[in-house]
Amino acid sequence: METRTLIYCWFLSRSKKKMKKYLQVIVIIYIGLFLISLITPIAYPQLYYLYAYTLHFVVLGVFIVGYKSFNRSQTTSVRERKIQEQLSIRPIPMLSIKSIWGYTFLVAVFIPLYVRFYTGEQWHTQVLAFFVGNSGQDSTYYMYQNYFADAGLSQMSLSKLPYVLGYGILKYTYVALMIFLGTYQAPLKKVGVPIGILCFLFMSVGMSRGTTIEIFEVFTLLMYVAVLKSPGKISLKSKGTIAIVLLATLGILYFITSLTLRYEDKAIIESNNLTFKIDENSFVSKNMPFLAMILKRLSGYFVFGFYYLSHCFNDVWMTSKESFCALLTPNGLSIMNIGPDTKSLLCGEVIDCGAMWIPDIVKAIERYGLIATLIVIYFIGVLFRRISEEYLITKSFLFGVALYYITLQMFSFQVGNFLTASSSSIICVALTIGSLVCPTIFHKTFNGLFVK
Repeated sequence: METRTLIYCWFLSRSKKKMKKYLQVIVIIYIGLFLISLITPIAYPQLYYLYAYTLHFVVLGVFIVGYKSFNRSQTTSVRERKIQEQLSIRPIPMLSIKSIWGYTFLVAVFIPLYVRFYTGEQWHTQVLAFFVGNSGQDSTYYMYQNYFADAGLSQMSLSKLPYVLGYGILKYTYVALMIFLGTYQAPLKKVGVPIGILCFLFMSVGMSRGTTIEIFEVFTLLMYVAVLKSPGKISLKSKGTIAIVLLATLGILYFITSLTLRYEDKAIIESNNLTFKIDENSFVSKNMPFLAMILKRLSGYFVFGFYYLSHCFNDVWMTSKESFCALLTPNGLSIMNIGPDTKSLLCGEVIDCGAMWIPDIVKAIERYGLIATLIVIYFIGVLFRRISEEYLITKSFLFGVALYYITLQMFSFQVGNFLTASSSSIICVALTIGSLVCPTIFHKTFNGLFVK
């Protein structure tokens, strides 16, 4: 027992830098969101955001405390088998190129059917319209929204179920395949073409509907794979960091292009919001117009969360003793007879929320109260540390998928809806949880499909 425990600790000490990089990603995301909010010239004084900024870093701090408090000795017996697995000589799993091409063909057949069901249009015409425009017609996004409403697709039905389940399973398989490539350092020369086609096919769903979440999902996944493939901690000089920066730049450019086409060359906050305004007389707007343009288009997604949180505190939770108690109490707003939720109290009454997402942290506080929410985040940090160690020891890509989705959830606390914006994302999360509960079944299924 003691010898194996020492071996385990030795292995973790050698992997310490690699384990830290997973936490680094979340820290970089939180600092990045803060800096974007800080330099975006919103027509509100920065002091107004004090509560939002404080909660932002409290959430990060509680997560880090949970991450660092994990006691490895509590699960030593559980890991004995995995120590032996790690120390045994095992061949690196080899992907079957034919299987990957077969999966790519399946996705290429399914996606056009999926797009036709949700938009009423042919896949190739919708994708072409994304690149060349709609020749004076409404934007692809508005056409999709109108068809979605007219066809009653917001309600689940037997005709809709195969498309929901099929897309969700194919999407999870795509995520697992990408994480597998990052885990085992697979040579991209052999799989680069089918992987590139897969990335385009999944992004084409967003192109055909005029939505941007698909763009975000593909590029964040590619960046996470770059993190997995990079050795040691994230540093400015590493190849992985260069790849991440390039992918982030391409993602932002693609994101801006998509928003421009979606809102007819207007920033999202200009066309959909009456109160969340850019200060055109600010230093950034006057002296760095190109940067101001980029920030303007990003702000609707990545700054609105701070804006909304600030109004939650200043106009709801900190206005009286009762409202402050509502902040701390599960379902506090309803219990105190203040209102059903912050959205009903703020949107359309105090601010214009437009099409923007409500941050997940707000929804969690409304349902569980601030104290219980922070306790949950603490245990998410504990879980993240444990899964990080399992991933490094077992080299199981299933744990890599779990790390990716926990990272997205931490991102979503400030922005909102990354894991709940679509049925396919919910299915992916459910399958990820299932893979942690029954890893053997998932491993056998994946290996049977893709591994030689």
